[in-house]
Amino acid sequence: MFAMEVLASSFSLSLNERTCLIVENTISIFKSWLGIPTRLPKIPSPCIPKALTQTFLQKTILHLRLVFSRLGTHSRVYAERHNLYCREVVGIYCFVGSELGDLLSEETWKMLLKVEIEVANIFLQGALSGTCEEIGQMLMSGILEHWLRSGLQNPELLSYFSLHARNWLHRKSAVETWARFCCGLSRRLLTVIYEVPWMGQGEVAEADISGTNENFLKNQKEYVVVDGLKNTDYKVFSLPNDLLAYFWIEFMFLFKDKTGSELSLIHIYEHTRPLYIS
Repeated sequence: MFAMEVLASSFSLSLNERTCLIVENTISIFKSWLGIPTRLPKIPSPCIPKALTQTFLQKTILHLRLVFSRLGTHSRVYAERHNLYCREVVGIYCFVGSELGDLLSEETWKMLLKVEIEVANIFLQGALSGTCEEIGQMLMSGILEHWLRSGLQNPELLSYFSLHARNWLHRKSAVETWARFCCGLSRRLLTVIYEVPWMGQGEVAEADISGTNENFLKNQKEYVVVDGLKNTDYKVFSLPNDLLAYFWIEFMFLFKDKTGSELSLIHIYEHTRPLYIS
């Protein structure tokens, strides 16, 4: 654990050609420890006792968060490189939630989600653009995806998410990502209640889910398919029926106004419509 602290201290360095190499190598080491391929020769993962697995994952999540502490403090020459480092760390968070989810305890899930929300607020509430907009979209998608994968029912954390999300309504990418998840949950809910097959990219996902038309409707009752920006970008989640309605309601009413009253889909559309007018 001490080695992690020493490595993470590199994220506080001012960037120049030498320190950029240090930061890049540090990120690669963290990735290698988690089993993510890197440009460096494979570094053996530390031998972590099973009893300390959650501590290791939680420390990793917290130490990597330090890369965002210097956002906006670098010269123009190195600002974009720092943004790329931020995007790489967000990719690590996405990997942890998507690929290592079965290893995460409830406390580790809560930590991952809270850190993602805090970082997303940095990129989505202000006037950042370019790579920062892309990072914000990755985080919004990651938060919603990880919440579904975790099955976490935590009103306090959801309120915390909603409190920050209401400041992201001016971000087209955030609203579109939220809408895709809501549509995916809505299609699944309609299928369960009315046995009506959903359309769109779900048809593409059919082969991945069942491989046969015979089981198509049956499998639609067990999976949520979230459309992507492209036909090949859809995501497929297994979600128990007892959580389906819960997450549908929580996600649909995620954005709230300053008085705390829920915003409907119509209000969201009216609020963000100028963003879609070219």
